[in-house]
Amino acid sequence: MSTVTRYFVAAVCALVLSMSIAAPVARATTLYASSYEGQSLWKVDTVAQTATQIWSTAPIGQQPDSLCFDNAGNILYSAHYPGGGVRRVNLGASTDTWVATYGTPPNTNHSTDVALEPSLTTVLCSDYIDPNLRRINLSGGFTVLATGKYFSGLAYVGNRLFANAGIVQQHGGDRIVEMNPVTGAILTNQTPSNMVHSVAGYGDLDAMAYDPFTGHLWTTDEDASCLIEADPNNLATGFTVHPLPANASGFPLKPDGICGDGLGKLWFASCGDFNVYEYNITGGTTTPIVNIFGLDDLAPVTGLGSISPEPSAMSLLALAVLFLRRRRGGAMNAMHV
Repeated sequence: MSTVTRYFVAAVCALVLSMSIAAPVARATTLYASSYEGQSLWKVDTVAQTATQIWSTAPIGQQPDSLCFDNAGNILYSAHYPGGGVRRVNLGASTDTWVATYGTPPNTNHSTDVALEPSLTTVLCSDYIDPNLRRINLSGGFTVLATGKYFSGLAYVGNRLFANAGIVQQHGGDRIVEMNPVTGAILTNQTPSNMVHSVAGYGDLDAMAYDPFTGHLWTTDEDASCLIEADPNNLATGFTVHPLPANASGFPLKPDGICGDGLGKLWFASCGDFNVYEYNITGGTTTPIVNIFGLDDLAPVTGLGSISPEPSAMSLLALAVLFLRRRRGGAMNAMHV
C-alpha cells in the first residue's frame, strides 16, 4: 500500500469514526414543526432555542397538521383544513402541490397524522373526523388501509406498524394497536384491553414515535396532559404514564406531536401554550425550548420520515473500499502492460 493510499484510508476511517459518534447528535439539534393556526412550517434549533419559518401554507389556503419528509428531502404535510389529503413542499423549487386528495377541496375530510412507510414510496395518513386510515402513493393516488376506527398517531418499528386507534365517538385514539401493514387488520392479541387516562372516561392519544433509547413507543395524551410509554412487544400491560407539569408556562399542557433523538431526549409540541418542550427521559424533566403560534406537530429527527442531508458513515466506508479496489486494479493492469 502506497503512502498516499495509507493517508487516504486513515483519513476516511477517522471521518467514519467521527461521524458515527457525532452525526446522531448533530441531526438531533434540528426539529421541524407545523403551525395549524399560523398556516406555516418551521425549523427549530434546539440548541440555540430559535424557530425560523421556512414555508407559508396561507397562499394556497391550507392549515397543516402533521409533517414528515420524503426520501428526496421534500416536506410532506397533511392538509387538515380545508383538506383531506397530503401535500408536498419542495423548498428548492418553492412549490406546494397535492400528492393526493380525497376529493375536490374544500371537502369534509380533515387529515391529521402522516408517517412515511419503509418502502419510502408511500405515506400513511389518518383523519380527524373520518374513520379511515389511508395509504397514499407518493406518485399519486391512495387506498384505504383500514376503516371503522378513528386513527391518529402512526409509527413503524422495523416493518411492524403501530397506530393510536379510538372508539367511533371520538377523533383521537384511546389505545395503541399493532396493525398488519398489508391488510390493515388490527392484531387483537397485541391490543390492550384498556388504555384510558382521561377524567372524561376516554383517552385522546394523538401523535406517536418510536424511541430507540428505550426501545419503546411514545405517544401523547392531550386530555390527560401526559406522555405514554409502551413496550411494542407487550402492549397489554407494558405501558407507563408520564404525567407532565400542569402549568409549566402558565397554561395547561396539551401534548400533540412528538419525536426523539434516540439518545435519551424527546420533544413534544404543546398545542395548549404553543411551546416545543424537551423531555429528558432519564430525569423526567420538561423544559420549554421555543414558542410557535399555532404549533401542532413535530417532524422526526431520525429514522423514517427524517431528513439526513449528510453522507452516512457506511457510504464513506464504501468509497474507501472502491478507491482501494481501483488502485489495486490499476497496479495489476500496469503489471500486464
